Amino acid sequence: MKPIAIAAEIHQALPEDYNFIERVELVGPYLNFFVNQKFLNKILDEAIDDDCWLGSMKQKVIVEHTSANPDGPLHVGHIRNSVIGDTLVRILRRAGCIVDAQYYINDMGRQEAMVIWGADHFPLENVKPDHAIARVYIAAHKAMEMRPEIREEADRIIQCYEAGDPDIVAKIRNLVKFA
Repeated sequence: MKPIAIAAEIHQALPEDYNFIERVELVGPYLNFFVNQKFLNKILDEAIDDDCWLGSMKQKVIVEHTSANPDGPLHVGHIRNSVIGDTLVRILRRAGCIVDAQYYINDMGRQEAMVIWGADHFPLENVKPDHAIARVYIAAHKAMEMRPEIREEADRIIQCYEAGDPDIVAKIRNLVKFA
């Protein structure tokens, strides 16, 4: 079945009355659920009743959000993460926490190591650059499922990068420029 038909079938099968849902809208292949005031009041009451919101939270908290990988473009998901992250920072500060909001420039991690490993073993196809990087990453991950020792190779790539290995540093810079 087509996704639009599946969504329509599910929408028709939903009950008329919902406990915490005001309405459900069918929009193409998507179902959008809207919570009702009863649900929002219940959650708010639970939060107010929770002792942690009574100003006793003087802890230091780090909230890291939005951070993007350097080998792909920013997209709407990063905007969503920014909004959610900033909202959490504001809530925690309002609760009395000392909050340090962080945005890390993620120049190396397992994902980047897998891209480096993948680019050494699979061709970077002549397609949109971020798609080529994604294909290499996906191929590397599939290879790792069949050969778990690839994870150790990726770990060595990370260690070499952190030690300043010029070949690995050059590879990551080239892949970031490529994307």
